[in-house]
Amino acid sequence: MGTTYQPRYVAYCIAQGRKPEDQLQHDRVRWPGGKMTGFILWLREMLQVYAAEPGRYSLSAGIADHDHYDAWLLEQAAAISKATGGAS
Repeated sequence: MGTTYQPRYVAYCIAQGRKPEDQLQHDRVRWPGGKMTGFILWLREMLQVYAAEPGRYSLSAGIADHDHYDAWLLEQAAAISKATGGAS
């Protein structure tokens, strides 16, 4: 049975043009001592873009609609992957 990855991490991997296992290995080298650093930084950057639209995010409540955010994140990841040719 294979490993199940968190959907937002999968979106990150898609944006980077790698499978989750390959992304973990890449990030272990890129971010020694903090293999999830790249994911956290990417997710923060994406949240800033998402939150720029009124009604999507508030400091007190966070993301207003998590399902909408997750779908948006996957769309953005696919667009990034297509624009960059897959691997970044």
